[in-house]
Amino acid sequence: MNNTGTATITRSVGVALPVSEADFTRQVIALAELFGWLAYHPLPLRTAKGWATGTQGSAGFPDIALAKGGRVILAELKVGKNKPTVAQRRWIAASGAYLWTPDSWPEIEAILGEFR
Repeated sequence: MNNTGTATITRSVGVALPVSEADFTRQVIALAELFGWLAYHPLPLRTAKGWATGTQGSAGFPDIALAKGGRVILAELKVGKNKPTVAQRRWIAASGAYLWTPDSWPEIEAILGEFR
């Protein structure tokens, strides 16, 4: 982690790249699609009352849903010092969703690559 609220991903070449949560989300989705997964990530929208993500049901649903070959993966993504909210922790516990950070990159590659 660095002091800017972003985290870093260290690639196999040993270069640490800063990454925002939006960048990290795009990277995870790009990797998933490279491995043939369908990916879903709702985007927040600006409303007259500020930012909101349109949902119905229990708050805290994980950031991304991935599907391939009858398997569904839910993952909450966090960078920097960001931690899951109580509602997000409830979803993680109830669904078995992953909690991925940039430091999880080798695990993410292994899990998504497992089902090629």
